[in-house]
Amino acid sequence: MAAEYAIGVLEPADRLRFEALMAQDPQARAALVQWQNRLSGLDDAYVPVAPPAVVKKRLDERLFAATSTPASDAAGGWNALALWRAFGSLATVAAVVLAIFAGHLSGEMKRGGDALTAARQEADQARNDLAAYRTDLETYENELAQRADRLAGLEAELASMRDQLGTANGDLAGLRQVLASREAELADARAELTAALERAGPVLVVSLQSRDSDYRFLAVHEQGSGEVRLTRVAGDLAADRDFELWLVEPQKEAVSLGVIPAGKTAVALSPDHVRVLEGGGLLAVSIEQKGGSPTGVAQGPVVAVGVPETL
Repeated sequence: MAAEYAIGVLEPADRLRFEALMAQDPQARAALVQWQNRLSGLDDAYVPVAPPAVVKKRLDERLFAATSTPASDAAGGWNALALWRAFGSLATVAAVVLAIFAGHLSGEMKRGGDALTAARQEADQARNDLAAYRTDLETYENELAQRADRLAGLEAELASMRDQLGTANGDLAGLRQVLASREAELADARAELTAALERAGPVLVVSLQSRDSDYRFLAVHEQGSGEVRLTRVAGDLAADRDFELWLVEPQKEAVSLGVIPAGKTAVALSPDHVRVLEGGGLLAVSIEQKGGSPTGVAQGPVVAVGVPETL
């Protein structure tokens, strides 16, 4: 009814009924506006034309003839020429309306097809964009995995460095303890040397060392006394080895003065040993098996040698 109302082909009664319906139903009013908007583009194609006067006369003659033939009267209302001509006019109007509607519908279908084509193109473009995004996402995920692997490697290296640093700190602490012990022993040796120098008698000092090792010893002997005090200044000793002190007289075999502790000790000397030492004999230290050399001859390496000097 909204379409026929917009076109203008409703009967008067139907037209009034539709107008009453629009007064109560917003959907009817919306439907009329929709059809008016659809058909508004057709208004521009029409221009007013003044029909010739003869057309009006001929229409009056056809539709409103003053008389009718007996044959027409005998045939009844369905055979009346005026009736069929009226139907013909209505058919013509209906054909025009249908043609207008068909043209409008064809235009809408074309626009709908164009819109569908554009939508498909947009969908294809969206699919292509989505595929590109997925490719970028996979590349980013791969890069992220590589970075995670690098980070794990760096964390492992950092943990290893921390362990090494902890070990180094432990080693450094141990070295500091050893150094403190050596410094204490050296201080004691210096104190003994100072005390010996303060006594009336002369003092022999022997600095035992070697170019081939890191071992250092300091020996102090007061002339006329029966002992020599020995202090280890540098060098470590394995747990299964002992230091052994030797007295070397020129042109003679070395004589063992016994096994000496790793730190500080006093070694007793016989009168012959005192005579040799005060007469210019050398002192030497070797590393032997536990308990010293069993043969009376140095079997291990000689790690330190020193010549007495009188102070």
